[in-house]
Amino acid sequence: MYFLPAVSSAVAVGLVWSWIYAKDAGLLNYIITNLGGEPVNWLSTRNALYSVVIVNIWGAVGEGAIIFLAGLQAVPHDYHEAAEVDGASSWQRFIHITLPLLTPSIFFQTIIATINAFQAFEYVYVLTRGANGASQIPTMVYSIWQNGFRWFNMGTASAQALVLAAILIVLTLIYNQLQKRWVVYE
Repeated sequence: MYFLPAVSSAVAVGLVWSWIYAKDAGLLNYIITNLGGEPVNWLSTRNALYSVVIVNIWGAVGEGAIIFLAGLQAVPHDYHEAAEVDGASSWQRFIHITLPLLTPSIFFQTIIATINAFQAFEYVYVLTRGANGASQIPTMVYSIWQNGFRWFNMGTASAQALVLAAILIVLTLIYNQLQKRWVVYE
């Protein structure tokens, strides 16, 4: 369930969530009305940002879980056994052994999550279908798409794309410099 969005098409996931969020026949509003509440327009201008953020988080959880699972499996069990023999509590073992050895995974996931956050487009487009709600969701890639393919202002779209690339490069370089201070390799 958690990893499903990582192996599914973003458009297919977006369409399923648009059905869940639908005002009249959506699953979420069906549950709310059966509990005695009023239906909510989840993809309206006021709620669109929160609705898309929920879908984006759900879409990223599976990928992050796999990365952290791989990182946790790479932590040698011998270190935990030695610390346990020395009398360390489970919290101390986590803080002093697991967390430092998990920093390469944390570093990698932070970079990937940042890049994905700046490149959010599919869920915004599919869920709002370019409606007024999308104008309330300020993603750079959606703005690039609007300038380039909706308004055919290719110069502005190209400039925005270059700025986006520069921002991602600078952030990655900053993360790389920070990595030298806090990433611990065995």
